[in-house]
Amino acid sequence: MRTTLSKRQRGVETPSQRSRLTAQREAAAANRDWHERRVQAAEKRAAEAREEKRKAGPQGGRLRALARLAEQLGVESPVTRAAVQKVDRDRRGRQRPHRNADRDRTLRGKARIRARKAARR
Repeated sequence: MRTTLSKRQRGVETPSQRSRLTAQREAAAANRDWHERRVQAAEKRAAEAREEKRKAGPQGGRLRALARLAEQLGVESPVTRAAVQKVDRDRRGRQRPHRNADRDRTLRGKARIRARKAARR
């Protein structure tokens, strides 16, 4: 006596291999289409962001560099003057690296506290 029955014997209807493969191909095509739409949307967002950045103009280091250039060329404007004054420079005129002592994690606990106290003195 057999204890297990095949699907056919149990009366379970299964789709044919041809229909399963067709469904698989349709799902793959839909997946490709979805990814293509996502790529197009990402490219569109990137283009919009580039345009916004272009409209906003230079900021941060680029703005400071332009301000320094304006100062060297003798062009005066309060914005460039303020930007140049904000930047710490060494004797050769190079920008010094800005370090926030409170957030600097190169030293561990007590050593960091001691360094901060020494910097305040």
